[in-house]
Amino acid sequence: MLLRELELENVRSYKHASVRFEDGVTLFEGDIGSGKSTLLYAIEFALFGLGDLKAGFLLRNDAESGLVRLKFDSNGKTFAVKRSLARKRGSVQQGSAFIEEGERRSEYSPEEVKARVLQILGFNENPSPRSTSWIYRYAVFTPQEEMKRVLELDDEERMQTIRKALGVEEYKTARENAGTISRELLARERVFEEATRDLNELEDKLAGISKEKSAAAEQARVGERKARELEESAEKAKREREALRAQLLEFEALSREIPLLERQAVEKTRLLQQMRVEIQKTRFEAIPYETELQERLKVKPPSAGEAQARAALLQAREFAFKANSEASALSSEALNAEDLIKRGKCPTCGQNTSGHEFSHKAEDLKKSVSEKQRTAAQASELEKKAEVQFEEARAYVLVQNRVKELTEWLEKGRVREKQARESEARLGAETSATETELLEKRVKLKQFETAKEKLVAQDSEAKRLEQELRAALQAKTTAETQARSLEIQEADLMHKIGEKKAKRQALQDVREKREWLSNCFAPVLEKIEQSVLGKTHAEFNALFQKHFQTLVEYGDLSVQASEAFTPEVMQNGYEQDYKALSGGEKNALALAYRLALNAVVRENTPSLKDNLLILDEPTDGFSKEQLARVRDVLDEVGARQVLLVSHERELEAFADRVYKIEKKAGESHISA
Repeated sequence: MLLRELELENVRSYKHASVRFEDGVTLFEGDIGSGKSTLLYAIEFALFGLGDLKAGFLLRNDAESGLVRLKFDSNGKTFAVKRSLARKRGSVQQGSAFIEEGERRSEYSPEEVKARVLQILGFNENPSPRSTSWIYRYAVFTPQEEMKRVLELDDEERMQTIRKALGVEEYKTARENAGTISRELLARERVFEEATRDLNELEDKLAGISKEKSAAAEQARVGERKARELEESAEKAKREREALRAQLLEFEALSREIPLLERQAVEKTRLLQQMRVEIQKTRFEAIPYETELQERLKVKPPSAGEAQARAALLQAREFAFKANSEASALSSEALNAEDLIKRGKCPTCGQNTSGHEFSHKAEDLKKSVSEKQRTAAQASELEKKAEVQFEEARAYVLVQNRVKELTEWLEKGRVREKQARESEARLGAETSATETELLEKRVKLKQFETAKEKLVAQDSEAKRLEQELRAALQAKTTAETQARSLEIQEADLMHKIGEKKAKRQALQDVREKREWLSNCFAPVLEKIEQSVLGKTHAEFNALFQKHFQTLVEYGDLSVQASEAFTPEVMQNGYEQDYKALSGGEKNALALAYRLALNAVVRENTPSLKDNLLILDEPTDGFSKEQLARVRDVLDEVGARQVLLVSHERELEAFADRVYKIEKKAGESHISA
């Protein structure tokens, strides 16, 4: 990496400044506090962000915003990176940022810029914005206050710094991570060992439970078969009991029917006897009527019928009445004539009635009266005869009516007798049927006791079967419950065993991983690190000794680096504490160490092959002789581009270009 141009706005003591960088040695000269180191911080900020700095450290106090733009070359390509700062609500924050690659500009967030720059430079480091680039710090630029710090570190801290600078920290980190993981794996091993300690016991328990489950399942099957057989027997017994109960119901009905039938039989017998008595009574009552009928049938009929006799009677009466009336009239007329004759004269007309004519007429009247009286007597006789005939006709009618009445009564009696005999026959049949039915039902009723005894026996058998069935079902349920419980236990154990087997396998896997990490991976990493560090150490030690001897030409003072890269000072063959050295010797020791480290780090970083070197006040405390030897050291380093920041004017003698840094009224200015 080579720097080409730096532009600043409102960065610390600078309002605006720009610097162009060329190959060779460039010296930034100025008094202490003039703003020389600010340029170096600005370069690091442009590339890697704030790191361990605070934004307020870089932004000018009276400014609201600032920026840094750095143009640089890497691997034959030119890039420009810009970062900005802004004061917001009393705090300073990073603002917009971009990277130019050729003619293409890409906007990035402040966090994304560092990741892209690391990618461009090929630095395999943490891209976190708050982390420091150790490769840059030890291969390119080390701040002034950190020049001697590396000498003051203990061995482990120094080795950690060397690892970071050389990019082999990842081996130690990986080894430490491997150790951490190994410890975690060991803890997991112990957990798995504890978790699987009872696996064999559980497997034995599972075998026993499986055996018990099979036995319980077999008991359940036997119980089920027995229960099924008992259910079939119970069902058969139930059907038989139902049949017997049906018979008993029939018998109970018979027991209720028999008294009824008995009453019916008695009643029908009574009715039959009553009917027979009625028939005898009817026969007995008909005898006089039959006799009377026979007698009346013997009566001969009259010569004329009742109507004819009545007509003859009426005619005779009419004739007798007429004859009597005529006789009475003639008799009255004869009496009147006799009376007139006696009087001799008609009182009415005065005619003389004593003559022959009246006598003759009176005689004729007497004869007529006698004749009429004979006729009337004959008529009366005829009337009497007619009355006799009429009475005879009426009597015959009465006889005939009685005959009819008797005939009808006897006919009704015969009908009643017939009906009675039919009823007798029916009652006889019904009585016989009832008695037969009664006999049959009495016979059946005798079977009731046998059926009842059978039902009692069947009930006892049913109770026995029910008890056995309940016992069988209970045994089956108990066996099934036990089987299910054992099945649950078995499943639970199988699950636990499965988990424990998985944990045992996991234990094996964890153990293999731990053993591989502990016995293979970590040792290999350590060997790789030792190999890299060993190779680097030899090169570093040679450069360290060479640069120190160039800067300090005392024949009795020499240095070397231990395997832990600890600087060791030897004087006249004896080791002495570096703190006993003079200020110039200490600075020479630190610079030699720094340049040697810079060289080996650049050797391991492809993008730093162009050999950029930035030194911040490297000659503090140097004598004039040592200042003169700095050029020799820089020649030994052979960097293509060197940036020196110093207040020593003696360094101008070997600088290719010099920039003067001055601060006026709190503002830094750069001049060539």
